[in-house]
Amino acid sequence: MLLSSLNTLRSLVDMLCSTVDMLRSSVNTLRSSVNMLRSSVNKLHNTVNMLRSTLNTLRRTVNMLRRYVNTLRSIVNMLRNIRYVTE
Repeated sequence: MLLSSLNTLRSLVDMLCSTVDMLRSSVNTLRSSVNMLRSSVNKLHNTVNMLRSTLNTLRRTVNMLRRYVNTLRSIVNMLRNIRYVTE
């Protein structure tokens, strides 16, 4: 009877150890997944920041081009006025 109980207890302890090992493995896999996800999120944030910077640069460029076009229009209008005056 005692030997049977000891064998049953030993078997339960073995099952418990196996379960703990499986849980450790699952936790390690989960940690690895979380780290990969963090890395992906960081890369995504960096990409978003680069896109924002690019968009801001494009906005500044468009504004400069608008000012340039406005200046050219002013020059053309002044030249037209000079032409009308001299005719």
